Amino acid sequence: MSARPVHHLVAAKLMRTLVGLGGAYLLGYGIIGIAVCWGDPFDSRADVQAMGLRVNLGLAVAATVLGLAVLASVIRGPVDYRLRLILGGVLIVVTVAMLAVMQTPLNVLAFDITTAVMTSLVGLALLTSAMYDRDEAQTNQRSVGQFRGHQSRFPAAKMQPRPGQDHRFA
Repeated sequence: MSARPVHHLVAAKLMRTLVGLGGAYLLGYGIIGIAVCWGDPFDSRADVQAMGLRVNLGLAVAATVLGLAVLASVIRGPVDYRLRLILGGVLIVVTVAMLAVMQTPLNVLAFDITTAVMTSLVGLALLTSAMYDRDEAQTNQRSVGQFRGHQSRFPAAKMQPRPGQDHRFA
């Protein structure tokens, strides 16, 4: 049994929509964060908030770039499932890394727990959407190949009876 979700067109479109909303949230958060933090140092740890999350100029710029990348991957549809897979993995790794340095001077992006939760939710949505779209892309390839009469890469092995064995039980 495959670990990937079964191809459901409605679920794939729903996940793509949720990822699009997450990308729009990241883009809006980044743009508002840049406007609010304009003039502050890039790694400021001041208590500045945008859309309910702590922000500094470095995090705002990163969120803007990431939001644009997420929206670009959603607009292209199931073709860019690899980009969503990579972005989702990067967001999860960044979340874990920022959780590790949250209470230290190395927290240059002013991460707090709510920012970490939001980042991990968007990352998990990206990963899930990538799995659904990967299945959709592969299903479309298989159906096109079968329609054109192509053989499978792994044809079924034919069982040959052993010498002296009854062919009914082979």
